[in-house]
Order: sequence, then C-alpha cells, then structure tokens
Amino acid sequence: ERSEESPWNPETLRSAQGDNCHAHSDNRHSGRDMPPEAPREGCAQGLICYLYGPPGSGRRTVAGAVCRELGAPMLLADVPGLLDHSSEVSPETGIELAFREAGLREASIFWNGFNLLLGDPASRRLLDKALAEAAGFGGLTFLSGEAPWEPDGTLQAGFLSLETAAPDAML
Repeated sequence: ERSEESPWNPETLRSAQGDNCHAHSDNRHSGRDMPPEAPREGCAQGLICYLYGPPGSGRRTVAGAVCRELGAPMLLADVPGLLDHSSEVSPETGIELAFREAGLREASIFWNGFNLLLGDPASRRLLDKALAEAAGFGGLTFLSGEAPWEPDGTLQAGFLSLETAAPDAML
C-alpha cells in the first residue's frame, strides 16, 4: 500500500505518488497489535496539527511520515495559490473545495504557507474560514508555519502545536 501526496489548488488537481513506504507500528501506538500494513482508522480524526519551524526544517516530511504511519493519503493545499488574485475561484471557496476534496479522498490535508494567514488583519476572515473548516473536518489537518502560534477561542481541544528544528540544530 502506498502513501499518496496530492498537490491541490482550486483550478487544477494533480496526483503525485509519495514515497513507497509502508505503515508500521510500535509499542507506543494503540495499533501495536495490528499488522504493519494496516491503517489505524480513527486515531487522528478531527485533529489539527500546527507544524512550525524555519524553511527546510521538515514540516512536510513530518506530516508525510504521520500519514504513512496512519496509512492515509495526504492532500497538499497551497495558501499562496489561494491568495493569487488571478484565480477565478475566491480564497474562501478554495478553502471549502480543498477540505471537500480531502474528505472525498479520505485523506489528511497539509496547508503549505498557512503562516501567510497569521498576523495580517486583512487575512483574518480567511484564517477564520480555514480554522472553521478544519474544526469540522473529519480527518487530520496539518497547518504549516514558521513561528509559534496558538489559535484563540474554541480550537484548543483537538489542537496540537509542534516545532520542527532547523537543519543545523539537528547536528
């Protein structure tokens, strides 16, 4: 079974196969008695994981490894693409469509460039829309940023924030 990463934007949908890796289990996971290739259904439903760190620190790699462990495909969504004013689809509609597509594929979703929605008052409605869709999404949502961030209000339950180290810090 292959883990699949699918780049996505509102105007084109391209499928690309990820690494040919199998899910595996270890004693720290509730699925330890499952065969290595068995997906762990339901263990990450509705979780929002904010991965932050400098460019090149492996945020997408971490998300991909989690998806491979769960035996789930990962849909790649690009915030800069949503903010592109040449698109015929509004950013709000693009957010809805990305989550809908991830749901149809029974995939996790990785929002590249999510940090572009943080701290900018003009992007607040898009941030609220993305968080509302993520909160109602039945799968695992990864948000990618470069600095620590905690959502305000109701998302504290089911929200996890993880820092990825800079490549030099890992030596």
